[in-house]
Amino acid sequence: MEVLDELLSIADGNIEQLTQTISYQQAVLLDLTDEVQIARDQIESREASISELRRRLVAAGRYDDAFHPVEEAPSLPSSFAEVLDRVLELAPYVTFTGSVDDCLDLDEQAFNASAAQLAWKALTALSDYARAKSEAGFQGDFKHWCECPPDGDYATIPAGKVARDESETVRNNGRFSRMRVLPVPVDVDPRGHAFMGAHIRLGNSSMVAPRMHYLDTGGKAIYVGYIGKHLPNTQT
Repeated sequence: MEVLDELLSIADGNIEQLTQTISYQQAVLLDLTDEVQIARDQIESREASISELRRRLVAAGRYDDAFHPVEEAPSLPSSFAEVLDRVLELAPYVTFTGSVDDCLDLDEQAFNASAAQLAWKALTALSDYARAKSEAGFQGDFKHWCECPPDGDYATIPAGKVARDESETVRNNGRFSRMRVLPVPVDVDPRGHAFMGAHIRLGNSSMVAPRMHYLDTGGKAIYVGYIGKHLPNTQT
């Protein structure tokens, strides 16, 4: 009887583990499906813009310009290690001040390539936003930038992935809020750190739900203090 009870206990544990694994994989699949749809929408939008621009060039008698081959854009990173390698390209508008280890931990996850690509898109969008804010006087914050970007070849991400701040529950909880106090240069804050409630959702899988936390210093510079697993809150 004891052997049977032990076998049943092991079986229950295996079922629970399999259930958690299935739940996690389903969440990852939903993330990937969401990213694929976003990519399709962006491709369709860009193809429509290209067609319209070509039509205008042809109408203006600039046929060669309309169909002249253009240089291919650099490929997107396929890992967070590559994101960190390339983030210096975005200086001086975007600076990463966070933990390299927290960021690289995301490469152990099944969705890392998709999330890394979104992270890079978010960083380039932050860079374009800060540049337009500094040089062209763009009015509004980063979420507004993603909702209503100015005309031109600027990078954006879906505005729904951008959170302007943490909830009051998180801000008023000492333990939670301290985890969002992240490194910045002393010329930004003499203490060498600042609260970064603004964040970008890089994925929604229940096990990890990666996030990017940043500080917007009025648009002139962006400091990214964290890229990693979802920081603790009341739901984690």
